[in-house]
Amino acid sequence: MSRWHLAHAMEAIVEVAVAKGHPESALQLAGAVAALRESLRTPIWPTERARLDPAVANARQSLPAAAAAAAWSRGATTPASQCVTLAFDVLLRAPARTPMVADLQQERDGT
Repeated sequence: MSRWHLAHAMEAIVEVAVAKGHPESALQLAGAVAALRESLRTPIWPTERARLDPAVANARQSLPAAAAAAAWSRGATTPASQCVTLAFDVLLRAPARTPMVADLQQERDGT
């Protein structure tokens, strides 16, 4: 897999992390992707940015500002191999028990 493909895949996983209720992981991956794209001198496509930006904004709003900035910074300085490990962890991790997830589970279970 090329580094460009890695960046593209990780951007999609940022969205998964937000949807699963893991904003810190989402921001760490987003920081890693930003650093990777900068090193490749390959900007994100406008259509991809239109999908990614709301997810990143949602993740930032879910955390205190200092925690959000720290997660982004960690990602920006994390080696790509460790970011891949984090991405797989996000994919395998269960959704956080957020109010929305709890409501969906209750609706599914009929409780």
